[in-house]
Amino acid sequence: MGLQCCRFATVETYRPKTWQEAEQDLASVTNLKLEALKGEAGPNGFPFKVGNSSFVKVVMKNRRKRYLHVLTNLNQLKRACGDNDFLIMPKKIVETDYALHMHFDMCDMDLVKYLSIYSVSPNTRDTILGRIVDAVSYLHDHGFVHRDVKLENVVMKKGVPYLCDLDFTTDADLVDFKGTHHYMPPQFVMNTLFSNRPDIENSVKNRWLDCYALGKSICNFLMYSSPGIDKKTGMDIHDLWMQQPQSSFRSVNVNENDLIVRTKWWKVVIAFCKENECRVFEYSPFWTLNDIDTLKS
Repeated sequence: MGLQCCRFATVETYRPKTWQEAEQDLASVTNLKLEALKGEAGPNGFPFKVGNSSFVKVVMKNRRKRYLHVLTNLNQLKRACGDNDFLIMPKKIVETDYALHMHFDMCDMDLVKYLSIYSVSPNTRDTILGRIVDAVSYLHDHGFVHRDVKLENVVMKKGVPYLCDLDFTTDADLVDFKGTHHYMPPQFVMNTLFSNRPDIENSVKNRWLDCYALGKSICNFLMYSSPGIDKKTGMDIHDLWMQQPQSSFRSVNVNENDLIVRTKWWKVVIAFCKENECRVFEYSPFWTLNDIDTLKS
């Protein structure tokens, strides 16, 4: 069964997206104590902690009716995937006159915050990245693309990573480009790929965008989880790897086992980001999630 809304309404006038309006609208459908999670907010919704075990993401309605796309996408995903071990799906969606309220189980934190607090062992690093790949693969295997893969959209729950923020998730055959700017290919590559490559199926195009964003996510994870590495040093390492992968983390104090783990995952980064961009112009097959084991060997 799909996600059922508790109320249906029509919005005739535009409502500005503000925290105050989101809180007032949420208060109209719950008597529990609300806590605004402003540090977790993105451009598309207002998250609130409700009680001790759940939180609600409020998507305010407007005349562009984006909320209808969110509702449709989530219902399709729920029907296709059902119960799974990789995605954070809303338990229910409540619709009011002015917003959609998506109710979720409370998670611990997103992956960016996790990396800022905890040191990550080589085995944990390998496990987390493997789980992220499996989550994206799960979506692709069921005919969907996430379209906003990034570290901020991976949450930790009892030490286990899950892919969340499925608002943009849609059928892989639909071409409607969404995502976060820094996790997408350069604009000129996109123009070339999607305007002049009618030989590439829509589903492949969308899956390629997910793979590119996944490569960027792995890149950021490797940089931010390195001991004693700040953002500038991390970017220097990234640039060095993109040019000369064999140089490894020569200037960083990383143990041998960790170096092996990072080397395997950097091969994936280079394939999904640098090499795939070249293959666009060469009319060559893209590296995909099915090639992960080959790339890491």
